[in-house]
Amino acid sequence: MEEKKPENRGRLIKRVSVRPAIEVDCSNWTSDPRTDTRLVGRLVKKVSVRPAVEVDCSGWGKTPVTLELTLGMDPAVNAIDLAMGLIDLFGAVSRLERNLGGTGLSRVATQQSNGTLILSLAPDQSVDAAARIRQLCDSLNQPAISPSLILPAFVKSITARVA
Repeated sequence: MEEKKPENRGRLIKRVSVRPAIEVDCSNWTSDPRTDTRLVGRLVKKVSVRPAVEVDCSGWGKTPVTLELTLGMDPAVNAIDLAMGLIDLFGAVSRLERNLGGTGLSRVATQQSNGTLILSLAPDQSVDAAARIRQLCDSLNQPAISPSLILPAFVKSITARVA
């Protein structure tokens, strides 16, 4: 009997949704006057009714802003140098975003073609993300890039844009 091999269905696409933190005030929950005792079978159960919590979800359906980095690379770079250099580059760009008041970046997508690598990065903190991403683009597109961002040797050019 011949064993069936699973088919290669291609890449999986992961959609990242970063939701803002929600603050709930629970300070008055300890002195709740509506505490009842109910008999459930042979067990006595204490029931506390807590007030409703209102959550504003109006901004949750909006498409999050992302930073798109286009890297012109040396085609002769080996895989190890490429991986290590991209880790360092990602860490440096994430540090720049934290210096602007964010909490860092997460990779959303990667594309490579003809010696060009496109990285799409989304901010972990969505509050004021658009302004921070615009500032990041401005600083990355300047001729004199920030001293905290040292480009790997295989990167010949870098272009940043808001996506």
